Amino acid sequence: MKRILYDFGGNAPAVVLCEDDRVQIKNALKARSVTAFAKEIGINRTHVYGLLDAHRMELLRFSQICKTLNLQLLTKEDIEEFMFDLNKQLNQTN
Repeated sequence: MKRILYDFGGNAPAVVLCEDDRVQIKNALKARSVTAFAKEIGINRTHVYGLLDAHRMELLRFSQICKTLNLQLLTKEDIEEFMFDLNKQLNQTN
């Protein structure tokens, strides 16, 4: 299953969240104030919980959360597959 989806030409790339992602993010948040974390990444506390409940999360927001919490949730293969698909889309001749 692809972890990073991109509907080229409209929506931003998004990460399909799995239960392990949610668990690791929630565990990392236990060590800090959710309110302070939310402020640090520029959203409100309620939005943090909304993001974790969603099926997908925008790739750049997911990356920001992972970086702030010092988590590596995407594999090298996930990223390489996304980059391969993106390059394929960009290099298509019409």
